[in-house]
Amino acid sequence: MAVWLAATIFWALRHKPSRYPLPLLILVVGSIPTGFAEPIWDLLVGVQWFSAHDSVITHTAFGRPIPLWMFFAYASWGGSMSYLTYVVAQKPHPVKNLWKLYGALVVVEFFAEWLILRFGLVAYFGAQPFRLSSVTSPFMWPFTIVASVMFVGLALDSFLSHTTGARRLLFLPAIPGLGMGFLVFAGWPEMLGVGMNLSTPGMTCLALVGLTITVATMQALFRMTERRKKAALPPEPKTAEGTQYATKG
Repeated sequence: MAVWLAATIFWALRHKPSRYPLPLLILVVGSIPTGFAEPIWDLLVGVQWFSAHDSVITHTAFGRPIPLWMFFAYASWGGSMSYLTYVVAQKPHPVKNLWKLYGALVVVEFFAEWLILRFGLVAYFGAQPFRLSSVTSPFMWPFTIVASVMFVGLALDSFLSHTTGARRLLFLPAIPGLGMGFLVFAGWPEMLGVGMNLSTPGMTCLALVGLTITVATMQALFRMTERRKKAALPPEPKTAEGTQYATKG
């Protein structure tokens, strides 16, 4: 995680340093407090984290102790993915590029979930949708998790276009609520199924509903971003066509 964040910071400082460090700072620092909301997410989706005996536990809620490194994970993982979304949103044709980024980040998230499950850092329990194996996450969560951090990046892009100066820092406290709020918005069918302790087929059907909500919402957000970017462009100068010039003989 530290290497990932360091690489993102290095890349940000090399590319347009006068513009991008502030969004990176806002997204990384603002993502840290999301760790306080982790027990809520864990309870809703049936997740339990396992920490070493010498881990520093910051707080315990709903019977789930949260280690200190979880806050750094949100800063490095979530903050940097939100930042990449912000940067891609500045490019021409953001819809196409944002979908490419979304697909790439979903693959990265699947791999990250496999790692933490493989090494026993986390476990899913209770009613869950279809899973390829015990060391893979339910199929829809990487799509939803990535969508939530991309939503934060797009929200910051819109916010910065309407604010200036120190007021831009007002986005900092909104980040945990935006990220977790999107997870509940898109993942409520699966969360309901967890509470009802449905069977795997029933949970899988609900997961497909949640996945549909996620993909449809991202398409709408990407298109809104592109329309806003096009509207902000200066009008192209009009050129007179078919003008005839008289020449003197």
